[in-house]
Amino acid sequence: MAEEKTKSLKIRFLVLTTLIFCATAGMSLIFINQINKSVIHALGSRFAENQLLYDKARVLLPLSREVALARKLADSSLIKAWAQNEDDPHLKERGLRELEEYRRFFKDGSYFFVIDKSLNYYFNDSHNSYFGNQLRYTIKRGDPESEWYFSVLQNRAHQLNVDFDKKLGVTKVWINIPIYNGKTPLGVIGTGIDLTLFIQTILSGRYEGITNIFLGKGGAIQAHQDISAIDFKTLTKDPSKRKTIFQFIDRERDRNRLSQAMERVQSGERETETFFMKAFEKEYLAGVTYLPNIRWFNLTLMDVDRLLPKRYFTVVVILLGISLLIASSAIAYLLNKLVLTRIGALNQTVETIMNGNLDADLEIGENDEIGSLTRNFSTMTSIIRTNTETLEQQINERTEELKRLSERDSMTMLLNRRGLLERWDIEMNRVSRSGHAMGVLIIDIDLFKSINDTYGHKAGDYVITSIAKAINTSIRSYDHCSRWGGEEFLILLPDCTEEGLQATAQKVRRAIKELGIEFDDKPLAITASLGGYLMTFDENVDSVIGKADIALYEAKRQGRDCYIRYSDELAKQTPPI
Repeated sequence: MAEEKTKSLKIRFLVLTTLIFCATAGMSLIFINQINKSVIHALGSRFAENQLLYDKARVLLPLSREVALARKLADSSLIKAWAQNEDDPHLKERGLRELEEYRRFFKDGSYFFVIDKSLNYYFNDSHNSYFGNQLRYTIKRGDPESEWYFSVLQNRAHQLNVDFDKKLGVTKVWINIPIYNGKTPLGVIGTGIDLTLFIQTILSGRYEGITNIFLGKGGAIQAHQDISAIDFKTLTKDPSKRKTIFQFIDRERDRNRLSQAMERVQSGERETETFFMKAFEKEYLAGVTYLPNIRWFNLTLMDVDRLLPKRYFTVVVILLGISLLIASSAIAYLLNKLVLTRIGALNQTVETIMNGNLDADLEIGENDEIGSLTRNFSTMTSIIRTNTETLEQQINERTEELKRLSERDSMTMLLNRRGLLERWDIEMNRVSRSGHAMGVLIIDIDLFKSINDTYGHKAGDYVITSIAKAINTSIRSYDHCSRWGGEEFLILLPDCTEEGLQATAQKVRRAIKELGIEFDDKPLAITASLGGYLMTFDENVDSVIGKADIALYEAKRQGRDCYIRYSDELAKQTPPI
């Protein structure tokens, strides 16, 4: 039907449009070509930015989890204690058990740990191949294969490195976390992600024509779908011998532009940056962003001809040429009504979306090529919007979960030191505004070491968790309780008085004493000593805890199983702890 109509119009308006066509054909073709370029550039740039943000979130979510889990393992007091006394069989057994516990949570199912004193390298994989024999080898100073270890310690920050371990026979993206005790190095700990799996899951794009490349410092290629292009052992390699992205960029101005873009996104001046450049002997729309959690750059190369094929616009140009041949006055009206107005509306919507409004409505109109393009763009925008919202929700949920875990003691689920200190700042701000006092109680389990020595650490752990529950049931819902040390607890009591502090302390003391704990059918007589202090807003945390400790020391001195409140007279007569 459309073909027959075209022939009819051609005959009807041929005479009238011949002169007009000669004058307007060239201008119209140039005009349409510019519109096509504008649409392609606008759509491509916006799509590139959203693709970068999508890939950034998609990569950071799993890798940040692995880095956060490895850093939590590095902060383990048990691991640090073992690293300082590696030959202690008890610490070694508990340290290996801690590593094995974390191995189950790492996505790769593997871990490694190098102890600095001995340079012993411990390792186990997802198949538990080395259980009971986790000590694989000893790192040697001066060995080029071991330079990565000393590089990580020297930088004192977590690093990712793509490397093949000859002794283990595995190639991984290694997550290296240095462990320090103050300024003293204790070793390096971490996990790895199988390189092939990493490439399949992280580098695989949602659309054809999109290539993701991850770059390290200086543009060293850390991840690429072509494994031969990856720069292995970047941490220890001479910079002049690294495989960098700049070696695959054809023009000097493109190399300079990429280098400047990497500097801007790393400094935070721009979150993403897009531009056209020629690389791997082909013109691409390039986008770059920085992933601070893993210290890599994400370079996305987009083949615009494959993402937005020119054939989408070819039909429009042909229809315009035919229309110019068959009409003069009518063609301007029809072109404006059927083509230019709709393209202008699409371009305006694109600009709205470029300004960050992904909810902009697109009117598809006629079911033709422009309508198909609009529909495809609308679908693409909807997908990006849905994925963005989903990723934001997942990231927020994961961030909240990691924050909750980071401020809780894993055994008792009470606040840990970090969690309590955060509550401390909040309550101190409230105290400074209200003028009310805040009570502090320090609780120490009496003769706890004898429980461990007599019944074992399992019994000790049971006692600690039982006391934690008893304390929780003895305080108010808005009080804050934490596991402050091994067998020591600390409670913050907002809006407290001397009488309230005394009553809470005695209630907690009685609740602990009346627990009636039995272990292996043997009753355990458990008591606790308590030190308390009623603080004001102008005191710092170290001073307050020090005063509560003085009272706790006096409670111990007076025979335990009692509560003592701090006073200035008590501080004068009590020797330092």
